[in-house]
Amino acid sequence: MQVRKIGRRMRKNYAPEEISAIRAGVPFASVDQARRVRRKLAGDENFKRWLDNRIQFGQIADIKGDWEMYRRYSAYNKLFSPYLGKSIVDELGEMAWRKSSKKRKKVPLEILDDGAGHGVFLEHIKHLMGEHKVPVRTTAVVLYASEDLKARKEEGSVDEIIENPVETFVPRRRYDAIFSMLGGIEYSLMHFTRETVLKYAHALNAGGIAVIGLDIKTSYRQQMEEFKRRVIKSFEKRGFKADFYHNPENKAEHLPQDVLIIRRIR
Repeated sequence: MQVRKIGRRMRKNYAPEEISAIRAGVPFASVDQARRVRRKLAGDENFKRWLDNRIQFGQIADIKGDWEMYRRYSAYNKLFSPYLGKSIVDELGEMAWRKSSKKRKKVPLEILDDGAGHGVFLEHIKHLMGEHKVPVRTTAVVLYASEDLKARKEEGSVDEIIENPVETFVPRRRYDAIFSMLGGIEYSLMHFTRETVLKYAHALNAGGIAVIGLDIKTSYRQQMEEFKRRVIKSFEKRGFKADFYHNPENKAEHLPQDVLIIRRIR
């Protein structure tokens, strides 16, 4: 890990959580993406109102309880495994083997779920990886923590809960795998989606992966191919490999139609 010297000027210009992230080894590129958005949104009353509406919408969905059925490992795996070429468990198992071989000891995989809901997916993945003797550390990023999510933290199936809008969230550490299925990235302010995805991507460990399921608005479909080329090229310049996939049949099964997979090469 790169040693970060925190000078007086940095302590003056960076918020405490940003300095903590830098000290934990989070790349400046990731922290700075968050800083830029935070500055733009600071004191923005429209953003505050929009955020309140988002929280109310989520609370109503929680009361109904119908959303969590799509937060299980089986739903994530059904969506993502065709594009990974293997199951999520197998993908993470291979990643754990490479990481442990490099460190010459078993090191926990750092797994983050963006828009984790009640933490069902993280609970499932921790159990499944445990069956393979692979230790994992799970992080849930949510707008607000439900009682079910807090209970899972008490039980140990979720290690950390971060209550923060995805637009202004600062990664606490580097992650090996980041998942987002109709999570904060899907519901982020449209003009900050690029910054949010880049922030997550830069927070990946080398060899790490970000797997994102979202529904790109129909009005953008005609420009989709050009959009894909620009995104893929943009990530390649920064040391990533990115691929976009579209499957309209997913809609009938309440799954996202679009999948973006980003791998950190270096």
